[in-house]
Amino acid sequence: MGTKILFGVILIAIMSSCNSYEKESIVLNYKDGYIQILSDKFVIDSISIYNYVKPYRIIRLTKTDRGNNVLYFNTENSDYEILVDSLRKNCSETQDMELPSVNIVFRAKGYTGNYDTDHRKLKYANYNKIPCSTILIDTISTNNPFK
Repeated sequence: MGTKILFGVILIAIMSSCNSYEKESIVLNYKDGYIQILSDKFVIDSISIYNYVKPYRIIRLTKTDRGNNVLYFNTENSDYEILVDSLRKNCSETQDMELPSVNIVFRAKGYTGNYDTDHRKLKYANYNKIPCSTILIDTISTNNPFK
């Protein structure tokens, strides 16, 4: 009987020490040209839209203490800078695309760390359709960074 109780206590201790992972929902609205995290507890850190290895658009947060939970990928956003801006050009060319992808990185509002020192504080999501000639509206969930 004592070993069962000891086993139960050990099992509870192990289970309570595990980090839980909460998924966040993200809306991709290609019709209106934005990406939105549904929780206002987070801000978008960066998005990258690319085809295999060729970047079409990369937008990143300039000041980590700012940001928004909505990011428009076809217009200017305050607190964000566009590093690569060839989405319209590449979308107008032939659509022979290999592995199209949209990667979204976001952080808790107010968190000012960076990728190199604490990448577990950032959350990630990706999608396999890029916003070229589509009016897609979809909702996705974040990926578990501990996979």
